Amino acid sequence: MAAVEPLVTGRVVDEARRLDQILAGAPSAVPSPQLRDRIVRAAPAARAAAWRWVSGVGLGAGLAAACVAGVAAGLVVTPSTIAPTSHAADPDPTEEAAILLREPPDLAEMS
Repeated sequence: MAAVEPLVTGRVVDEARRLDQILAGAPSAVPSPQLRDRIVRAAPAARAAAWRWVSGVGLGAGLAAACVAGVAAGLVVTPSTIAPTSHAADPDPTEEAAILLREPPDLAEMS
């Protein structure tokens, strides 16, 4: 802004300097000891950091235990729900051998 509008910038800076001088000359208010004591007494008491730490660790341990229990339950239930109960008949070994031993297709015929 100083490069584009030097006159405007100069006026703004001068006004800010005048405000600084006015504020520097103003009397500073010092609170009375009674007011200070009232404010300190009204402030909430500090909580014990140890209690917050213990509750955080307890919550973390509880969540970890719930995760482990969920995984364990999933491992117990999954095989019975996914594994087939009846097995298909084994394929005929001669058919399997014929499929494996046949000639590979000619690539020229495929295009």
